[in-house]
Amino acid sequence: MYDHELKKYEKEFKQTVVNLYRSGTPVNRPASEYGVSKITIYKWIKLHSPIEGTGELTAAEKAATQKENLRLKQDVDILKKGMTIFAQKTKQEGKEIYPHTFLGRNIHAFSALHPE
Repeated sequence: MYDHELKKYEKEFKQTVVNLYRSGTPVNRPASEYGVSKITIYKWIKLHSPIEGTGELTAAEKAATQKENLRLKQDVDILKKGMTIFAQKTKQEGKEIYPHTFLGRNIHAFSALHPE
């Protein structure tokens, strides 16, 4: 499919190249020394440079935070659905629901997320 293999670079290597650029080294120097395209280096610079107006937050950190936030929202949705099913089943069986145990997790906060 490609004439060349896609290379994977370690995060530390990318950060080193970005730091070289920030210290005044022209992009073409690490590009030729390390065999990395200038376009790739410019992408790394954009990805690992602070976003304007956010202090030190980089685009990579923002993306990681958004990904984690999405995962946590999905976890909450799964727990809500599971608790609803569990509560309905338990109610049908005439049993008491104890909020401190559900799938081995502490869910006292569940009532705040899913008020009746």
